Parts: sequence; structure tokens; C-alpha cells
Amino acid sequence: MKRFLKPHWIFWLITLPQLLLITLYFFSYQIIGSLLSEENLQYWYLFGGALATLCLFSTGYSLWQIKRNQPVAAWMGLFLLITYIPYLYFFGWCADDIVPRSVPRWMMFSGDLVLYVFTFLVPALGYGVLLIVLGITPEKKANRPWTDFLMAVTVPAIWYFIFNVFQFLGRNRPSSQIFEHFLAVMLISGTVVFFIFLIRGVYIVFLKNTIVNPYIRLSIKVLIAIVFPLMGLMLNNGVLMNDGFIQYIFGDFSHPLFYILAVVNGILLCIPKPQNLRNQLLLFTARSITFSYIIYFFLVFLPYLPLSIPAIIVFGAGFLMLAPLLVFIVQAQTLSDDLQFLQNYVNNNWLWMLFAVSILSLPVLVIASYHDDRQELHKALDYVYAPDFEENVDIDPTAISQMIRHIRENKANNRFWGSTHQPYLSNFYQWYVLDNQTLSERKLNLLEGIFTGDENAIASSFNDYTLEKRDENVAIDSLYTTSTYHEEEDYWTSWVHFDITNYNDWQNEFRTSFELPIGAWISDYYLVVEDEKKYGILAEKKAAMWVYQQIVNTRRDPGILYYLKGNEVAFRVFPLGGCETRNTGVELIHKEPIVLNMDGKSLSLGYSEMQDTLKSKVELFDNQVVYLSAAAKTDLPKLTRRPMYYFILDCSEGKAENVDMYSSTVHQFLNDNKIAFSDVRLLPTNYRTQVLDYEPNWEQKLQKIDFEGGFFAERAMQSVLWKHYQNPNDFYPVFVLVSTSMNQTIFNGKLADFEFMLPEMPYYVHLQPNNIGDSYEANIHNLWGNPHHQMTGFRVADIGEVTMLAYPDAENPVAYVADNQKASIVVRKEAANTLKSKKWERKNWNNALALHALQRDYILDTDNQDAKWLSLIQRSFQTHIMSPFTSFIVVENEAQEAALREKQRQVLNSKASLDTVEEDMKRMSEPALWLLLLLMGLVVGIRRFF
Repeated sequence: MKRFLKPHWIFWLITLPQLLLITLYFFSYQIIGSLLSEENLQYWYLFGGALATLCLFSTGYSLWQIKRNQPVAAWMGLFLLITYIPYLYFFGWCADDIVPRSVPRWMMFSGDLVLYVFTFLVPALGYGVLLIVLGITPEKKANRPWTDFLMAVTVPAIWYFIFNVFQFLGRNRPSSQIFEHFLAVMLISGTVVFFIFLIRGVYIVFLKNTIVNPYIRLSIKVLIAIVFPLMGLMLNNGVLMNDGFIQYIFGDFSHPLFYILAVVNGILLCIPKPQNLRNQLLLFTARSITFSYIIYFFLVFLPYLPLSIPAIIVFGAGFLMLAPLLVFIVQAQTLSDDLQFLQNYVNNNWLWMLFAVSILSLPVLVIASYHDDRQELHKALDYVYAPDFEENVDIDPTAISQMIRHIRENKANNRFWGSTHQPYLSNFYQWYVLDNQTLSERKLNLLEGIFTGDENAIASSFNDYTLEKRDENVAIDSLYTTSTYHEEEDYWTSWVHFDITNYNDWQNEFRTSFELPIGAWISDYYLVVEDEKKYGILAEKKAAMWVYQQIVNTRRDPGILYYLKGNEVAFRVFPLGGCETRNTGVELIHKEPIVLNMDGKSLSLGYSEMQDTLKSKVELFDNQVVYLSAAAKTDLPKLTRRPMYYFILDCSEGKAENVDMYSSTVHQFLNDNKIAFSDVRLLPTNYRTQVLDYEPNWEQKLQKIDFEGGFFAERAMQSVLWKHYQNPNDFYPVFVLVSTSMNQTIFNGKLADFEFMLPEMPYYVHLQPNNIGDSYEANIHNLWGNPHHQMTGFRVADIGEVTMLAYPDAENPVAYVADNQKASIVVRKEAANTLKSKKWERKNWNNALALHALQRDYILDTDNQDAKWLSLIQRSFQTHIMSPFTSFIVVENEAQEAALREKQRQVLNSKASLDTVEEDMKRMSEPALWLLLLLMGLVVGIRRFF
């Protein structure tokens, strides 16, 4: 314990934590500063200046003592107590003036600023108590600990008595503010006295006193090192009280390893010193390994130690909060004694190296486990969201299932009391594994369904990627358009202005979606907020959606535009008050006059009399990117390709018994539709896709396949489309899914991005065997919209040789485009390399087309997609053109803009396929906030009882 008198401890326990605290507040000020009033700022200057002064004094004293080679004096402990206790007391009293309730908590990227003050300043108080204990405990005098323990017990007993007296007095209790302050000060002083006597008693029993009976000392050690920690874990986890409501107050420590390590560590502390040097070294190593476990719990409970007296008064088992502190003191001194003994026989440097390696063992094992999860997560996300169709990826479904379970365990699912996360560990897990983002439950269910075949997970992962239907009484009241022709560069910009009205008497949200014509992109957006026209900020899509959702939760003023799927754009505005009308507008950039369909209204943008009909193709960037208007496509040669039928067979978990049924269904379908065997490919599919030729023994080969995981049909379709597009030929793919249930077929919602690869056939066939002879049911489904949605008005017999167009000619086609009355875009394979040296300009149609070309390359070339994602976002910012990875959002004030920038910074430093929000997320109070409220209620707000 005397080691703590070295001056460098002031740096570790006071200077460093307080510098970190000041940094956190400075960082938060950059975001919320504009929301603070002059009065709030005065409090920031007052408390910030006071803290900086205290920190500078302590640091200066430490440096002075180091220079003099002198230990820290006992008066320093008294100084720390008489300065930091009033500081914390008045800070708690003025907390609402420092961080007012009007500041949304979602803007606190640093965390709970009020709680952090207690977290980072309690070490200074603890060090002050320790200095006083060492100062009042003479080295050479035989001290008896029982007096100290008696005095420690007396403090909560006195307060319990006072509590009951005032409860008995009832309404006659004093209620003046001075009296409340007096009681709070007395309670805080009593808590300090309690810790002084408690720590002094433990110090005497285990560190100094040779008079205490060894058996009594062992009994106390068993109580402190084994019984208290186990009881504390059981109380926190709801086992001791058998109460599910009072559970996980400080976090979820229900994993068996927490109990095992508590018992193992306690036993190691209770083992007497071996006589053998080798055994002593082994015991020292083992104690050092488990010491990191004790340090973890010591840090978890450190900010809540001031709650110990109130917790003991209100709830007798509250004394178990002290267990980590007591075990930490005992184990620290035990290891110090071991070191002092072993230094007589072992090289000091080697000994300290052994201690460092040992104490880092558990953290290294934890980090290694997290690293495995990170690797499996990235592998799974890349497999689903950035697939490489040329390589076979080694996937371990068991490891991915375990990773998904760990992510769910580390999610902070808040309750009224406590949270199911693990303090610090869950935060570190989210930082290291999830890049400070999250993985929504829908995405977790999707991964789980794909790799394990869990039916519940598959059902929960379904998403048709459409906006929730809005209230019909929230509608576009009126709209008008304006178009500007840019003659020199031959393109248009058009504004669509809306008046949106909420005809309800209550607040509501406007939601709609619309399809952008090919060759048209969104280049600006505005929303009128309190009579001010605010233009949208072009931001990374996930960050913008996160900010939008947070603002909606606090019922402020956001508006947002973003891509849903393909060319479909979502448009949302919130809030619209009862019977309120709001004004908003969207700007589009387009090459030629277009028609925009929105909410059943057709809007003509651009004027044909001002621009000649675009009859020729538009080739840009060394002819690598081509825009073909509907008129220009009439000059292209028409071709027909034969259908190649790809039978995607459901080979997921539990479907092995269906092989015979698949065989008879496929045979019957081929006979019914007179399909040549040479035009058939079989794709046995689960989370993998394999290829079988249609030959006499294909059923036997199918039976040898591993039936595992889920039926990930979308990946099989994407792979076929990608290969046909990369190697154009005389065939086009027709997909025939063969499964007993569409409900278990997994789609990820990304097929619409592949629409340009298949100009002929926007549908696929689902064959469902009826298990009655060779009969089956054949249904047609939408390939580019909701793939689960069954279509009408189209028959299997209609599949055949469909007309399409070849570009640039029929002899050497670069690409095939749809034979329709719409424009098309052709992107050659070398376009991405050509565009690398391009100069990007703001709001220019040619640049918008180039951005679209890079988006195509992102889909086609799956190599290094995270880097391409960042590049696409950067190009979107430079051109001010919204892309599938960016969004236009209008926010209300500077603080929201700052929060958006910070969230965007986090997202851009993470993996592209991670999420920022949970779907249908509901915000709840942080567990730390509830504990802080308890502290404030018991320490400062004693008026409820007194």
C-alpha cells in the first residue's frame, strides 16, 4: 500500500482521468454548443475552470514531489476530499444547468456527460481516502481492526436511524433548502468516514496486523474474496432475490465464466503462501491472471461507490456493491507481497514481465474472441452484400451462428432497471467488431436464416423495401414545376414544388415514394422550416437516416430523400401538425424532357419545343458511357435470344427428403412446356449455389449434396445474371425456383440493382410440388420489385424468344438493352478506369451520368467494395447528385448539422454493410442515467424523505 505514496500515482489517478474528462466535454461542446444559453455557458466556464485549476495544482504538486524525490504527504488526501467533494456536490446540484434537458441525448456522442464527471473524479476521492488511511495508520504500532469495522458499521446504522425518525415525523419534517443541503453534506461526509474506517480495517487485517488470528483472517478473506463476489453476482443477475424485475442493474453478468472466475480468484487468494519457490511463482502468475477480472469489476463499480451508504440504508444487500473494492485492495496487496518476496530469488525485470504478460492474458483472450467475431462478421457480410461470384468463399455456419449470438449478447437492450449489456466490454465489442455501428435485428435474422436455416429468423428477416403506407389524410395538396434548359451543355434542371397538408387534428408524417426516369437524378432539395427555406444537406445515407430517426423521436423538423431500391426514391417530411400545410421541393437534373409520376399525378419536366428530340446516342468519356434516348434506341438492331432455364432447387436444412419430388416436378414441367434438355441448368441452392447439368443421373448427384442452411435464392439469381452480363451470348436466363414454400425463400432486396443485366424478362417462376403424383403449382413472381409477390396476367407459356436491342450492332454487341419506350444507359467495362482522372463538377448532368457509371462498376466488380463505396460517396458530394449511398436531409439547427457530420464520420470509418439504426427503434433511458437519478435522489434530493 505504501507504493501509492509515490507521486506518479497522482498523474494516473487524477491528471489522466481529468484530462480525458475535459476532452470529452470539449468534443461534446463542438456539437451541442449552439444549443447552450449564455447562462449554461457560464456554468461550463465556472466548473471547467475550477476543474482545470484543481487538475493543474495536483499535477504540479506531483511533479514537484518527483523532483524532490519525496512521497505524497497525508495532507494531500485531506485537500482532495475538501475540494472534490464540494465540486461533485455542486456539480450534481447544477447538472440541469450544465447539460439542460432541452439538449437531445442522442447528440451526446461521448456518452452521459453528467455521469462521466462522477466516473472520472471518484478516483481522486478514492486516492484522497487512501492517503488519509495511510497517514493515520502508524507502521510500528500494533493496530486492532475491530474498532475500525465497528465505526464503519455505525455510519449506515446512524443514517438508518435518522431515516426512520424522519419517516415517523412525517409531515412535520423540516423542508427548507438549507436543511436539505445540510443533510446532503452530512450524508456525503458520513460516506467518506465510512470508507476511511472500512479501508483502514481491511488494511490492518490483511496488511499490517500480526495479532489477528490466522483462522479469523482466513475466514474474513473467504467472506471478502469468495462469498461477497458470488452474492453480488447473484443479486445483480436476479438469482439471489429470484426477481426478474430487479435484474442486471449494473449489466448482464450471468455468463457462467463470471461465476467461475469469481470462485477461482477467491480460492487463489485464500491459498496460503507455498514454501516451494516454484509453487509460489505459479501462484503469483495465477493471481496476476485473475487480477484483470477484479480490476474490471472495480472499474465497473467505481462511479457508483458514493451510492454505497444510501444503498445499504434503502436496501440492506447494497453492501455487496463494496465487494469489488474490498477484493481489489486485498488482491493488490497480496500481489505486492508476492512480488516483494519473489524479488529476492528472481530477476526483477523478468518478474515484472511475467506480471505484465499474466495480467494481460484474460484481456488478450477476450480480444482474440472479438477478433474472430469480426473476421466472421466481415466474411458473412461480404458474402451477402458484396459477393464475389468468381471465387468460392470458405464459410463456417457454426462460427457465424456463434458470432450472431455474441452480437445479440453485446447489444445494450435497456430495461427500466439495468441493461443486458456488459459495461465497457460491450462498448469495446461494438467499437472493435462493429466499428461503433450496429447490426439491425432484421440483418442479423437474415444472416442467421441464410447460414443456419432457422425458420423464425427467415420469417423475421423479410422486408419488401417499401415505405410503410401513410395516413391518407396526409397528402400533396398542390404542386407546380419549373424547368431550366442549359443550352450550352444540353440538359435540364427542374424543380417540383409541393404543398403538403395534414388534414388530421393530430401530428403526422408525410411519406411517399416515386420512380426516377432513367437518366434523371436528384440534385437538390428544400424544406420550409419556420418560414425559412432550408436547403438539404447531402450526406451519407445511413448517417442521414439515423439523424432523421433521432429527430423524429424528439418531434422536431427533419425532411429526407433517399433511394429505396433501383430507381425508387423515398420522400419523408416530419412533423406536420394538425391541419398544417408545409412547403417543400425537389430538384431533378435530366438530359431530355421527362414525365415524373408521383402519387398518381404525371408531371412533365422540360419542354420539347426548347430542345430538339434527342434522336442520337450520347457517348461520353471516350465513348465508355452511353446514354440512349428512347428515340435513339429505334435505330438499334432488334434481336431475340433463347431462354436458358435455371432451376434453382431448395437444398436448405431438412429438405433432403424432397429430392424425388423435385425430380418428378422438374421432369413434368419440362414436358409440359416442351423445353429442350440442353436449355436447362440445375442449381442446387442453400447458402451456397452449385451447378449440375441436366443429365440422367442428376438426382443421384443431388442426393450427395449437403442440405444445410437457408434457401438463399437471390444469390443464385445474382450469380447467373452477373455471369450472363459479363459474357454476353445467345441465351438469356429464366429462373425457375423449385421449393415447397415461398415463405422460406430468402431474398435480400438487392435484385433491383441487377435489372440492367436482363432486358428481356422481369419475372421468375415458382414451382411448388403438390406431392400428388407429378402435379405442381406454377406461379409467376416479380423479379425486380417484391420477389415474394405473386403476379397476375402473365403465364409460363408466354416465356420464349423475347425481343431486345443490341448495342452498338448485332455482330459485336457490347450490351443488350430493353426494347421499350424508355431511355437506357450502357457502361463499358473500362469506364471506371477512364473516369479515375475525371474532373468532377457540381450539378452537371454529364457528371451525374459518370457517377451512375461508377455505381454500375460497383455492382459488377466486387473487388475492394468498401473502398469503392467511399469513392462513390465522395463523388456524390463533389457533384451534389444523390446516389444510392447518399441522401438529402434538411435539419433544423446547427447542432443537428454537427451531429450529422459526426455520425457521418463514424459511418465512413466503418464497414459499408453495417447499420446505424435498429428498425422500429424505440429509445429508452440509458441504465447509467437511472443510476445517476438514484444517486441524485438519495444524496441531493433527500426532500422526499426528510
